[in-house]
Amino acid sequence: MIDFNNKRIILTLILTIGVNFLYAQPDRKIEIPIDWNYIATPFTEASIRGIDITAEGILWVSGTDNLVAKYDSVSGSWKVFRPGKEINKYDFRDIEIIGENEIIIMAAGENTSSAIFRSENGGESWSKVFDNPDKNGFFDAIDFYDSKNGILVGDPINGRFAVALTNDGGKTWTPLDFENRPATQKGEYQFAASGTQLRGYKGGQTIIVSGGMFARAFLSEDYGVTWKSYPTPALQGIESSGLFSVAKLDNGSFVAVGGDYTQPFYSENNVIVSEEGKSWKVVPHRKFPGYLSAIQHIDEYLIAVGAVNSYISLTNKISFKLFSNDGFHCLAVGDDRIYAAGSDGLVAFITLKQVKNAVQGAKK
Repeated sequence: MIDFNNKRIILTLILTIGVNFLYAQPDRKIEIPIDWNYIATPFTEASIRGIDITAEGILWVSGTDNLVAKYDSVSGSWKVFRPGKEINKYDFRDIEIIGENEIIIMAAGENTSSAIFRSENGGESWSKVFDNPDKNGFFDAIDFYDSKNGILVGDPINGRFAVALTNDGGKTWTPLDFENRPATQKGEYQFAASGTQLRGYKGGQTIIVSGGMFARAFLSEDYGVTWKSYPTPALQGIESSGLFSVAKLDNGSFVAVGGDYTQPFYSENNVIVSEEGKSWKVVPHRKFPGYLSAIQHIDEYLIAVGAVNSYISLTNKISFKLFSNDGFHCLAVGDDRIYAAGSDGLVAFITLKQVKNAVQGAKK
């Protein structure tokens, strides 16, 4: 089982010493300048991979060293929680806000390092509601279709992705019957990089994208109970490659992104699209973005980020343009803003107004 933080160490070394023997670093000229607005944080040592926003615009993030924190943009203050610190040193890779005061967090890691915690009083107290049932298991992401129905996915156990479901707002979780779980190929897994390689939608449609030796899409139309798999032309075939994130557009089509996290500037086959999630094609590119760990849809735009860059595209014509050399792990949309978070406790946002003004300015 592969720990993405160990992978990140390799990536950091590559970036630090500037060695990239396989692929030359491309021109990183800003094409549409948009400045991230940084929010000061009191957790500068954290690697953040979980992010979500309440309907009221309260930002939540989660990450290493048991970090869970919420930010009130009105008061400009953070409140930090450390769920489970008396039990284990958890890495909370995903967070979902499902009600005014109900928060679900997922810890990733081998064996007992994977777990789900829940709060129903806005983070003031937490209960561990689900332990990893498999000694070789590794949780990758959670998502909710509504305030009651949710899904957890993890790396393969005996040739099938781990799946557990909840229908009571995350209070209890039931592992899916083994024969109904998505069957995997040897060397295929998911990346617990941003919590967005899994997406669940109202009505029960669910999509997972995978990586490693195979990069495929897995679809369910019944809240994750039954699955079908589909090949993709995304970069694949080595341990560090594949798909890391997927987004659904207003017209029902999908865009998935990824690459090779050890080669952050390599740009082949790391953006793919599909009208229905079954048949995929590579996006023709002029200046292809490098490795991407997260993608989000807001209004008529797509925002994508990776370790070293941030990109923007229109949804009706997928063609990503570099707007910042700042890199992040994860993204979330809320309150006409796109929030991003990453290593060293970094948290920032851009507004929809910023995006529209920049795109309009580039057209002049």
